[in-house]
Amino acid sequence: MNMVANRGCLFFLMALLSILVGCKCSKRETPVEHGNRNQILHLGNQVEPSDLDPHTTTGVAEINIHMALFEGLVSPHPEDLSPLPGVAKRWEIDDAGRVYTFYLRENARWSNGDPVTATDFQFSVKRILSPTLGAANAGLLFVLKNARGFHSGEIDDFAQVGVKVLSEHVLEYTLAEPAPYFLSLVMHPAWYPVHEATLRAHGAADERATGWTKAGFHVSNGPFRLKEWKVNEVVGVEKNPFYWDADVVRLREIRFYPIENLNTEELAFKAGQLHVTEAIPSAKLTSYRQANSPFLRLDPSLGTEYYLLNTESPPLDNNKIRRALSLSLDRQSLVDNVKGGGQKAAYHFTPPQTAGYTSSAKLKENVEEARRLLAEAGFPNGQGFPTSELLFNSSENNKAMAEAIQQMWKAALGIRVELRNQEYKVYLNSRNTGDFQIARSSWIGDYNDPNTFLELWTSGSGNNHSRWRNDNYNNLIVQAAQTNDRKNRFDMFSKAEETLLQESPIIPLYFYVNAYLIKPEVKNWHPTQLDWHPYKHIYLEPRN
Repeated sequence: MNMVANRGCLFFLMALLSILVGCKCSKRETPVEHGNRNQILHLGNQVEPSDLDPHTTTGVAEINIHMALFEGLVSPHPEDLSPLPGVAKRWEIDDAGRVYTFYLRENARWSNGDPVTATDFQFSVKRILSPTLGAANAGLLFVLKNARGFHSGEIDDFAQVGVKVLSEHVLEYTLAEPAPYFLSLVMHPAWYPVHEATLRAHGAADERATGWTKAGFHVSNGPFRLKEWKVNEVVGVEKNPFYWDADVVRLREIRFYPIENLNTEELAFKAGQLHVTEAIPSAKLTSYRQANSPFLRLDPSLGTEYYLLNTESPPLDNNKIRRALSLSLDRQSLVDNVKGGGQKAAYHFTPPQTAGYTSSAKLKENVEEARRLLAEAGFPNGQGFPTSELLFNSSENNKAMAEAIQQMWKAALGIRVELRNQEYKVYLNSRNTGDFQIARSSWIGDYNDPNTFLELWTSGSGNNHSRWRNDNYNNLIVQAAQTNDRKNRFDMFSKAEETLLQESPIIPLYFYVNAYLIKPEVKNWHPTQLDWHPYKHIYLEPRN
């Protein structure tokens, strides 16, 4: 993401300049020092959120904020993300593993004081599955009986969907097939409840961007409520006094800053503007590691960086060309020389040991094979190959990776690729509408199971921006969902990955390690595979 510094970056540069000028005459209290005394957490959040609606957004920046504002039936444990009671104080599962009965807390409240009821969850399921809302994450609810049919329009009667209100505080979900990961799945923001009266006061329930998510109107049910949203500057949340477990919440406020420029974010951290950064410039990582910096954290992550290929855009509609692009990359060189943070080269899509699954299907890099495929497609040594475009959202790390891959393709295949970077919201629109040929992308697991990665490339997935369709692949993912036999299920996933790698609608690059900076005053911030950090458990402890 890097054509022009955004307002968030300018905001921080001005703040940094103010600190530096102030230091000439007196020692000023930094925002971090002030935050430590007053339990105000300052976080780098990389990009401006596209919205604060948990049903229509899919980005990490939005999820970071949603997890402060909302709470699902089940909440993640702060250390290992195992299911803990949330709005539901307990639950029961039938012997077949298909019917889940949740018993809601009588003291659960929205941030305006209204009670949270089973009807709120039922309404929210209907909303995100509504075809007119067009929610990209609606597929996360397809585990429910008839949810897929209702979303596609094949079923008109929502009463046939597997969600039933048994009483004001008792909710029943019926699954299409047993899903051993279901309790982890319902922790995702796609399953969060939204406040029906607030939505309807601003427009239709299945309408996007009606204004209900703005400060002053936003109603949520989590440990925090929205205090302010200054576009491209900050999203501020404050402790929600109506939250059922408010006594446990020690932070008074959290401030999320959309700082796209990683060098600016690092400077802000050094100047006491931030407690935690979203990332760290790749070029700076080695020096932090060599210095054994107490601020550096390298956490394992359930995520994959990949390039997305628009399979409807010539010449990428030709599978031989897509495979040539994938086979010609030296992934180990990319992680060693461009990333340098302990990332693992990705020769398949699903990260290894995802809930015990590792794909048996793997890419084998082969430049000679890539050249042969390109020649068979009509472009020997790249001759006549049209100049293609690689899109990425602006950041130094994304730019460095794009430049390295651009040179690899030129050296190995003789093809020319131009780079195009866009601010995050514009990039999302380009990606979602198909206005790209090759695009940088990533996927962080929504729950710890291979299905969260492989369901992504089914025909019905709202996040399948490659526009690739393959019936065999679809059938394998459906079959995997219909079996409780772990070995058979994993075998089907591996066969699906084999198809995915052969068809190459995507190019896996590397598996994530979260590299970032954090102040030691931040307590209960644990490394987790999904990079989720339940804020109700976090607090600040000033140093003596």
